[in-house]
Amino acid sequence: MSHPPLPPQGHRPPDPHHRPHGMHGPPGNHPGSPPGYPGPPGDPGRPPGRRRTALILAAAAFAVVLVVGLGTVLHLNGSFRGGDQETRQAAQKTSASPSSSTTAPTSAPPFAKSEAEPPARANVAARELFRVPQPVKNGDDSIASDGSWATDSLYISGGEGDVRAYHATTGKKAWTVDLTGTICEASPGITTEGLIAVLSTKKPGKNAHCTQLTVIDVDEGRKLWTATTPGEHQSRGWGTSVAVTDALVAVGWEHRAVVYQAGTGRQLTVAEAGCDNRTFAGQERMLSVAVCGKEVVLHDHSPETGKPTQTITLPPQVTNARIVSTDPLVLATMTKLPFLDAEKYMTMKVDQLMVLTREGRVQATVDVATGYEIGCDERDTVCDQAVVTDDTVYTVTAVESLTRANRVVAFDLVTGRRKWSAVSDTGTDRKATKHRLVPIRAENDALLAYLTSTFRAKSEVVRFGPDGRRETLLRMPDTREINDTQVNMASSSGVRETPRFVNGRLYLHMRRSFWWHLTDPVMTLAFGPR
Repeated sequence: MSHPPLPPQGHRPPDPHHRPHGMHGPPGNHPGSPPGYPGPPGDPGRPPGRRRTALILAAAAFAVVLVVGLGTVLHLNGSFRGGDQETRQAAQKTSASPSSSTTAPTSAPPFAKSEAEPPARANVAARELFRVPQPVKNGDDSIASDGSWATDSLYISGGEGDVRAYHATTGKKAWTVDLTGTICEASPGITTEGLIAVLSTKKPGKNAHCTQLTVIDVDEGRKLWTATTPGEHQSRGWGTSVAVTDALVAVGWEHRAVVYQAGTGRQLTVAEAGCDNRTFAGQERMLSVAVCGKEVVLHDHSPETGKPTQTITLPPQVTNARIVSTDPLVLATMTKLPFLDAEKYMTMKVDQLMVLTREGRVQATVDVATGYEIGCDERDTVCDQAVVTDDTVYTVTAVESLTRANRVVAFDLVTGRRKWSAVSDTGTDRKATKHRLVPIRAENDALLAYLTSTFRAKSEVVRFGPDGRRETLLRMPDTREINDTQVNMASSSGVRETPRFVNGRLYLHMRRSFWWHLTDPVMTLAFGPR
C-alpha cells in the first residue's frame, strides 16, 4: 500500500506507529496514513488558528465517514466472494510479497517466500575449528575417504585406509580404526547404539575387490568385527550400498546382497538369485529395493533373521527406485526409462518421488522430472538432496548456472502438493549473492541447509521452518581463502559427503579419489561458534 505524497511545505514528524513497507498490522487491518501531517498554512495576514482548527475538524469528520463506508464495502466484498478472515489475510500477504516463479509443475497455494534479509540469531559468527589435509599418495592409485559422521563431541570420517575420529572443538585425533585397504562405501548414518559400517578392499590397489565389511562403535572407538562378503561376483564399489541398524548390517551390489547380525557379525542371509541392483537403507528399520525381472520390489527385513518379512511390488510403471527415507517411507523412482536403461543410469534420471504407507499403498506422488535435483548418485545409491520429516519432503531445484540461485521446495507427504518455495540467494537487487542451497538434514519439522559460499560472500547454515521462514544459524568467516576452499569442496555432489551440522558445528568432507597430482589441499573443514 503506497503512502500519500508529502505536502509541499512542512515536515513530517517521526511516527511511532509507522511500520516498514511490507509489514501489516493486526489481522484485517491495513496501516493507515501516519498521523502528524501539518495542515495547509493560513491565508497571509490572517491568524491561522481558527481556520486550521476548523479544517482539522472537517477533515476528521470526513475521514470517519470514509473509513466507515470503506469498511462496509470491504466487508460486503469479502462476504460476496466467500472470503473468510484467513482467506483475506492470505490474499493480503500474497499481494504484499513480491511475485516469484518456480519450475515446480504441481499446482499449489501461493509461495511462502523467504525474506530478502532473513533474521539471524544474536551470535551466528563462526570460526574455523580445524582442517584435515588430503591424503598424500604417490603413484597411479587414487585414495578414497568415503564416510562422514558427527556426534556431540566427535567428528568421524574415512581416511587413507582407516576410519578416524577428531575431537569436535580442537580437531585432535581421538581414535583410529585401521582397515586392510581402501574404503569403497560407507553407511550414511550412525545408529542409536553408535554403530557405523564401511566396506573396503582386502588390500590396497585400484583393481582390488570390495570384500571387507567392518562395523565400528564410534562411542568406544573400536572395531566390533570384520566379515568377508561371500560369492564369486564381488563388488568393485560402483552401485554398492551399505546400511546399518542397531540389529542388522547389510551390503548390496549389482548381483548380490548379504545381511549380518550387527552385534556379532554372524551372517544371517544371502539374497536369492534372480534380482539385481539391490540397495539398502537403514537407521530406523532395514529396507531394500531390487529389480527382479520386470518388477521392482521393496523388502522390509526382520531384525532377528534378516529375511524379508514384507514384500511390496511397486506400480508397473516404476523401472528402478532408491530409498529416500525409511520412516516415513519415501522412494525416488524412475518411470520414464525402460528397465535396461534404468538399471544403468540413476543420476539425474529420477522423475518421481513416491510416498508409501506402511502397508505399501501409494499415498502420494510428486513429479520431479524437470527442474529438480534429488541427488541420487549412481555410484553409491544415496539420494542426498531430498530430506523427509513426518509430513513434508524437502528438495531443491537444479542449479542452472553459477550465476543463478536455486530454491528449496516443500511438498506435503499426504497430498503430494507443493506447500511453499524459498529462494537461496540473499539480497533482492541485481547484485544479490547467488548461493547454492544444499540440504543437510531434518530438525523436527524443519530443514537444515548449507548455503554454499561464493567468490563474493560467506557461506551459512540456515534453518527453513515448516512455514518457509529462514533463520541463519551459523555464518562462516569471510576470507578469500576459506570461501575458495568451500567453493571447491561443494562444487560437485559426486565428490563430497553431505554436510554435517551437529551441536552448532559444520563439517565439510571430500570423500573420494584424491590423486597424487591434484593440488586441492583440504579433505575436511570444520567450523563452530566463536
